[in-house]
Parts: sequence; structure tokens; C-alpha cells
Amino acid sequence: MTSKPPRAAPAVSGLKQRFTACALGCLLALSACGGGGGGSPSASNGVGVGGTGSAAGPVTGFGSIIVNDIRFDDSTALIFDDDDTSKNRSDIKLGMLVDVRSGVFTDDATTGLRNATATQIIYGSSLKGVVTAKGASSITVLGQVVNVTSTTVFDGFASGLASVTTSSPNNLVEVHALFNPSTSQFTATRIERKSAPLSECKLTGLVNALSTNAQTFFINGFSVAYAGATRVSGLAEGQRVKVRLAFNAGNCTNNATRIDGAQTAFADNSSAEVEGFVSNFISSAGAITFKVNGVPVSATTVATGVADGIRVEAEGVVRNGVLVASKVERKDLPSTDSVRLFGSPSGHAPSTATTGTFIVQGQTVYYDTATTRFDNFSDSNTFNNPSASLEVRGAPDNSGTVSPGTVIIASEIKLKN
Repeated sequence: MTSKPPRAAPAVSGLKQRFTACALGCLLALSACGGGGGGSPSASNGVGVGGTGSAAGPVTGFGSIIVNDIRFDDSTALIFDDDDTSKNRSDIKLGMLVDVRSGVFTDDATTGLRNATATQIIYGSSLKGVVTAKGASSITVLGQVVNVTSTTVFDGFASGLASVTTSSPNNLVEVHALFNPSTSQFTATRIERKSAPLSECKLTGLVNALSTNAQTFFINGFSVAYAGATRVSGLAEGQRVKVRLAFNAGNCTNNATRIDGAQTAFADNSSAEVEGFVSNFISSAGAITFKVNGVPVSATTVATGVADGIRVEAEGVVRNGVLVASKVERKDLPSTDSVRLFGSPSGHAPSTATTGTFIVQGQTVYYDTATTRFDNFSDSNTFNNPSASLEVRGAPDNSGTVSPGTVIIASEIKLKN
């Protein structure tokens, strides 16, 4: 483990949260930080007292990193994985679930995003293990059904889901995913191919049927034996945890080696955004309450169709442990621009007179003049100009139909200078 300064308790669902006095103190006493990057921003509504911000959700873009439609300058951020190991900016990948702590959120009219300067970023997956079943749009790992959508990012699987198998060598995966309590299933934001042997397996969920005598419990039907595990103190029924399991002879066992708390938590009086699935939705006398990844949310209005089982993004200010939402929008609708990239092009490789690829922020982008919108372009020579500043909107080619590997199919490319 790399030596590092103390950090705040993580906020993203599935990331480790130690239930110690130190961690709780860090959570409740996040220091105020300033700063925001880019454009000519103005102060955003709903900023918490002291100018702190938090966002929990999948990475949907780079330049620096984009989470929940907030563009975070990560140039000075401390970065860790969910094993508390210090990491680099390059370790953060598209579709990963992250928790970002930052300074004040500011609006940027030129991009439609908000900006902030990240002080800390933590990332961690929800599942890691062996694929035991595969459907038309899903896989099963550790007994958990993981659904694949048009925005799921595949890494190491040239043809996306079609390349995933239930036999070696394409049956070991690490999955970043959001859990839907209404269906008891996950929706993947990123699926990575892993090599054998796994150092561990991983499962995130709620403790059920806890037996302190037998030292066992269940997570969504999967049996966990924890006698030999290092674990969070006060393990309790209904607690959200992340469990590491031993890997042996090509399979995950049910023997836990480590159990950590994994409940989403935000500091009071901070501005916060969280993405996930709605549960416990109640609308009564003009007051709306529900939970997103276990976070209590209250609102006076929500987007049309928001109900239990709907994927949303909620933003607002945390008051007494409740996210008082100023905006709740749906995130489950099909999208051709779920990814946004900002940066200069390189590696232009025309395929035909009207199609080709180039690279922005380490991401391969595919364009087709018949389907891609071009804004402020004169000709394709722009892709060969390292001084050009581009904004790319698109979606993952998670079927590998355009080109093997992780490719973003551009719906719009804008020249910004």
C-alpha cells in the first residue's frame, strides 16, 4: 500500500467507506476548497456552504474527466482505487465508477457543462469474477445478472458482448455497474477483460440473512462465509458492503477475505450529484422522497417518468444527510452522445473518403460524414492539426461493428478554435 495523506471517506456506491472515528471526522469536516476551470463560468445554483462539491457516478468523458455532466480539472487531484492505493490520472478509464470531491461547481455556457477543480478522486468496480452465463444483452457474475446497454464500455473484448464467453480465456471480468433494487440486477457502465488467475473476486450489495453464529450472510442470493475475513466493525443486516472473495482453481469461492462498508455518503452542506437507480419512491402532498444508491433524496419536482427502477441523476445540496435536489433527470433513455471528449486530435487514419478514425484524450474516435455532424469545420485536414481544439460527442461502439477495440462513434465533432 502506498503511503499517502489522510483522505475523506468515499461517496460512490461500491467504494470503500471505513466506519471509524477518523473516517467519519473526515467526512463531516471536509475543508473548503475553491476553484473551477475553463470558460467564463458563473456560480452554479445549489453550491454548498464553504464551496465544496461531490459527484458520484460513471466517467463519461475526458478533458479533464467528466462525471454527471461536471467537467473536473484533475491535474492536482489525489487519486486512489478502492484498495486505498495511490493511482495516476491515466488509470481512470471511461465508464469507471468514481467518487469526486472538489471545490465549487461553476456553470460554463460554452459547453453546457459545469466546471470544478477536483481535490480527490476514488474509483472502484462493483463486481469481479467468472462469467457463468450469458444472455442476449446480459452476463451473470457471482450469481448477479449484469445488463449491457448502448452506453456500456467494453475493454479487452474486441466485439463487445459477443466476445464474452463462459469459458477461458474470455470469461474473467471486472465490472463497473449500478444496482437496480427494483430488479435486483446490475447495469454495467464498464466491463473489462481480466487475465487468470484473479487476485480476488469482488461483490457489492446489501447484507441479508446475517448469521453471526455461522458467520455467514447473503448478497442478492450469493452466500458469503466471513469467518476468515478482515471486516468492517458492526456488520449488520441491510448494510451495503463490498466483499472480496478468494479465487481458487479458476473459480470464485464464497470465502470472504475482506469486507468493507460501501454506502454512498456526502458531507452535509456540500453540493452533490449522484447517479443511480431510484428506490423507495413516494410522492405525497407535493413532497417527493426516494433513494438513489441508498442516498436519501427529497425534491419538489422530478423529470417525467421518474419512479422506482428508473435511472436518474439527482443534484442539489446535502442537508442533514438528505440530498435536497434542485434537479432530477432521467439517465435511462437511449443516447448517441453519452460520451464527451475535449482535446487536440492525433493519429488520423482515413478509411475511405468519408470515414476514418482519430484520437482525442487517448480515445479512438470514428467518424462518418453521412452520420456525424461537423461544426465549424472546413475540411478533414483539421484532424491532422495538433493545435486544433475539438469537442467530440458520441457513444461507445460496444458491438465492435466499426472497429475492434474501444471506439467512440462520433455523433458530433466541433472545432472550438
